Amino acid sequence: MEAIQFDPFKKALHFQNVPKPRVTSEDELIVEVAYCGICGTDLHIITGEFPLENKKPVVLGHEFSGIVREVGPAVTHVKPGDRVVIDPQSWCTTCKFCTNGKYTLCERGGVTQATGIGLDGGWGKFAKVRSRQVYKLSSELTLRQGILCEPISCIVWGVERVLTNIPVGSDVLITGAGIIGNLWSSVLHQMGFRKVTVVEPSPERRQINQNLGLGYNVLSPEGLSQKNRFRICI
Repeated sequence: MEAIQFDPFKKALHFQNVPKPRVTSEDELIVEVAYCGICGTDLHIITGEFPLENKKPVVLGHEFSGIVREVGPAVTHVKPGDRVVIDPQSWCTTCKFCTNGKYTLCERGGVTQATGIGLDGGWGKFAKVRSRQVYKLSSELTLRQGILCEPISCIVWGVERVLTNIPVGSDVLITGAGIIGNLWSSVLHQMGFRKVTVVEPSPERRQINQNLGLGYNVLSPEGLSQKNRFRICI
């Protein structure tokens, strides 16, 4: 199959044919990738700022959606033809962290076993994942919109962690209007926050945030006054 593979030794990407993944375990399935995002983590991996522990070529891409094409005998919650999105993380379910709901700290999973980071991911035509990594995509969302499920899950985690006791009338500062900053903007607006300032050096990115129609104050760093006070900075 066609894929974009990253070579960690040369720090280079190669568009080439690689073997199509096969189901080798009863809880695995094959997804035909429809869309896959390019995350900041991907860029850090390519530049060597995020070194891979597995020193072998890997198909990157951990923000992806697609259609189930093949399932193992233990996979029951999705079937071939279903539209799905992927949780790239891998976890064992039995270590002390997993049993306390802290899957990202799994002693046997972690980054080396994450789809699209340690294991082949969504920058190929097909990807192999485990059953518990797969979620059906709502009929209200397109496959293209589905690739935002993974990054927006990071926003939701942040909301639960830092905004639980912050009143919606508070002044909030968002630093940056990239995809994460714009997702934060959208989620805050959905929650009822209106006194939000977004600071971003790129005119193009400032315009993208303004095009969301949220009515926030979108400024360059130079436009931010030292007199401004914010309840929280994101």
